[in-house]
Amino acid sequence: MSRTAARLWLVLASTLGALAIAEAALRYVACAEAGIDSFSAVRERYLGNPLAIFPMKTRVAGGLEPGKTVGNRMRVNGRGFRGRDVSTDKQSGRVRVVCLGGSSVFGTTSTGDAKTWPAQLQFLANRSKVEARIEVLNGGVPGYISPHSVDRFETMFLPLDCDVVVLSNLHNDLLDSRIVRLGYDPRETAPVTVDGWAERVLSHSAIWLRLVAWRTHRAKSENVEQIAKVADGDLRRKLMRQVTDRESGATYNPYLIPADVAKYRGTLERLVRVAEEAGIASVLCTQPLSFRVSPPGDVHPKADTMLGIYFPEFRKFCEAYQAYNDVVREVAADTSATLFDAEEVMPRDAVYFKDHVHYTDIGCRQYAQLLLDRLIETDLLSTR
Repeated sequence: MSRTAARLWLVLASTLGALAIAEAALRYVACAEAGIDSFSAVRERYLGNPLAIFPMKTRVAGGLEPGKTVGNRMRVNGRGFRGRDVSTDKQSGRVRVVCLGGSSVFGTTSTGDAKTWPAQLQFLANRSKVEARIEVLNGGVPGYISPHSVDRFETMFLPLDCDVVVLSNLHNDLLDSRIVRLGYDPRETAPVTVDGWAERVLSHSAIWLRLVAWRTHRAKSENVEQIAKVADGDLRRKLMRQVTDRESGATYNPYLIPADVAKYRGTLERLVRVAEEAGIASVLCTQPLSFRVSPPGDVHPKADTMLGIYFPEFRKFCEAYQAYNDVVREVAADTSATLFDAEEVMPRDAVYFKDHVHYTDIGCRQYAQLLLDRLIETDLLSTR
């Protein structure tokens, strides 16, 4: 072999070795940022693969398609909510609980119907010291905001003779108000789209995924910035004029619009009122992120990495979380509702979270146990 050829082989081997080291390092970093061990799960998150069970166009209008299944992992019953079929009339000696909310209630990241936290709540309750037989209905629908959940409660679950209603709806309310104002939903575009066999092969590389996701995120950021100049202009000036001298250091947060916060408060109060009139106990839940956002502004660095790849304004979104959780606490204090302060009691351990807001199977079990403890503490699982 000539000296030139040997040098070329040495350069090639060195380059491939450096790429292999960089690939391994970036895979480790990506898994650490996401709080999960499997790079294949990280890849799925980058690709944004949707579930056929709730197509985007029918999430709000049609909810879940009755009888729809996705393999042996998800089943929607004939009434249109996840899990087994239930009768209209409740058997004597049973307590029926309905859980309402978005994808974290539905269990988008759960590996099966029995692994969601509503299903785990039923399982754990019926193994506890509670004397009544507990039946838990999963009323979650991915993408739902709190008004949709309350509408669903009134139309679908009130006729089912429920005893307790649990609402865990916050994340989507925050996102939806901003998306409606912009007329643009950055989540609709996956961080990485694959076109053709070559890109499908490349999509198994952490380096390639990170580069493409960065390019997509930059394009989304520029798009949001341009749209926001028009959408936020008058609103920003109006809100900043309302700032007092004491708050003169305040900055504009597009997720903390007083009218949106008031609407959210009103929806929570409406659920409590409707439940109270029907003789149903209500439970309002704060919602935890995989990292703490307290006090506002003290946001975990993860919000700028893997967790922010879908939405350019993720940091501002996180900063508003605490204010919305405080609304949940205030409504529970001012009404007959029971507070389950999940944001306060849920451990921030990567083993419990699939991403920033959805739970792993172990996380669902932990959440269900904490909620069960609260329901037992407040005597809400006794037969009436």
